[in-house]
Amino acid sequence: MMKVGWNLVARRDELWAKVLRSKYSCGSDIIPTIDMTKPGSNLWRGVKRTWNNVQDGVEVMSNGTPRWKWSKSGNFTVRSAYEHSTQDETSVDPIWGKNMEIKDPRAVQILSLVGSTQSASY
Repeated sequence: MMKVGWNLVARRDELWAKVLRSKYSCGSDIIPTIDMTKPGSNLWRGVKRTWNNVQDGVEVMSNGTPRWKWSKSGNFTVRSAYEHSTQDETSVDPIWGKNMEIKDPRAVQILSLVGSTQSASY
């Protein structure tokens, strides 16, 4: 979902980004204003969940071009987003820490399935 959030910034002139920005009243600034309390689709909830990380990673150059500050090239990569989000242990999904404490292999299997389903829905 971070990639979608990044593309709301980097590709704000594309039709899909204009539709989302309009539907969720994000404004026309380079970095959209996201109302965390406003309900929305599964896609929008995923964007909201990752939005703080997106905002932290975006810097706007003097010419108005957005740049992803966690990659050398300035372009968003899933790898750079992942590396940044996992370097701070508080941002890792807490369900995975709980998996390590469970001794019953069947329970670990179930939690792994739940976690992979959750990840797919964001």
